[in-house]
Order: sequence, then C-alpha cells, then structure tokens
Amino acid sequence: MTKPVQIIGSYLSPYVRKVLVFLHCKKIAYIGIAVFFRNAAFAGYRVDAARWPKTARFVARVLAHDAFAHLAPFEERMIRTPIAEHRSIVAEMGAPILAETYRTSAPRRGMMRLG
Repeated sequence: MTKPVQIIGSYLSPYVRKVLVFLHCKKIAYIGIAVFFRNAAFAGYRVDAARWPKTARFVARVLAHDAFAHLAPFEERMIRTPIAEHRSIVAEMGAPILAETYRTSAPRRGMMRLG
C-alpha cells in the first residue's frame, strides 16, 4: 500500500495550494480529496508531513471540519466493532438509521452488468 500512496502524495503535494485557491468556496471538492486520506487512515496510513507538508496541512484542515469531526466518534467505534454489529452500535450511539436494512450476510449481485 505504501507505493501507491507515495505516488498519490507526490502527485498532490505541488498542487495543494493551487487547489485551495481555485476551490476556495467549493468545500465539497475539499472533501472529495480528503476522504481518500480519511479512508487510508482506517488502514493505518498517515500523510508523511516531513515529505508532503502542504498535503498534510490540507488534509488535517479538511478533516477538522465539523462534517468530519461529527462523524469521527462513529468511525472510531466502528473500526473496533465487527461488521455484523455496526448497525446496532450506531443505533446505540444515536445515529439516525432506517427501520429496515438491505444488509445480508452473503454477497449478492449488484445492478451493474459486467461483460
């Protein structure tokens, strides 16, 4: 996992300032980039701030946004919880969930046709 992440970090680092200026009012675009790093953090990856300081600051700033901060307690709890228990855990924590779920214990074919 290190090699692809290094490639992405090396690619993004020179562009972070340009992206910040260009997308000044478009917060959704910030989230689109930062969510990759949030997901990578679940696998134990952290941006190397010494190697990519602009990218590290950008990711830290976006992940500190209320939208991410609000979800952090749910995410942290779910990381330590078996998938089968996720629904009951988020309900216990007060997350708004639907009365029914489409979750099953076995995979099922999706809508997209392949081949």
